[in-house]
Order: sequence, then C-alpha cells, then structure tokens
Amino acid sequence: FKFEIEYDYVEKVEQCQKWMYNFIHAKKISIEANPTSNLKIAIIEGYENHPIFKWADPHSEIKLNVSINTDDAGVFDTDLKLEYALIQEAATKRGMNPSQAADFMRLLADNSNRQVFRK
Repeated sequence: FKFEIEYDYVEKVEQCQKWMYNFIHAKKISIEANPTSNLKIAIIEGYENHPIFKWADPHSEIKLNVSINTDDAGVFDTDLKLEYALIQEAATKRGMNPSQAADFMRLLADNSNRQVFRK
C-alpha cells in the first residue's frame, strides 16, 4: 500500500505549523517535551531528530519555552535524568560540541525552572 500526499497539502500543513509556532511564542505558552514518549508514539527517527532542537534552537530568532519532562515512567521506563542524557547525546550527534550541548541543556533546564515558578 502506497500513500501519496499532494504537495499543496504539505505546503498548507507547513503554513499551519509556522502559524502555530508563532502563536505559541506570542502567547508565551510553555511546551513540555517528553522525548522517549514522543519517539515511541510519534514518527520521529531518533532523539537527534526530536523537534525540541527546532523549538529551542539557540540560533533561531524565535525560541519557544520548551523543557524536558517524562511521561509515565512505568510505561516508558525512563526518568528525568535519562531524558536529559538522551537529549544531550542527541545534541552532540547533531554537531554541537560539548560546550554547546551543555549550554543547550542549561537553556532547557532554565526553561523548566521558569515553567515551574511561572505566575
């Protein structure tokens, strides 16, 4: 079975994603990313392709307030320390040097602290 998608459809989806990205940023909405859960449930090929790298891209003009979290440790056999380690390893696979990866992880941890204490 082969499923084909028209280019117009893909273009419209990308436009909607861009609009939502800007909306989330403008409204200061926080995103809690659950990397292991996302990989097991969604169509993401490896941690290095997780959208967290787009959402919190240090080189982007628009960075979303995204943090690393866990989802149902009993089902996904993970904890927060492992989720951070997996994303840090993925950051280096994406070409970040150790210092850049550490800075990226600090950004995500800082985002998490802001989310917890947001009024």
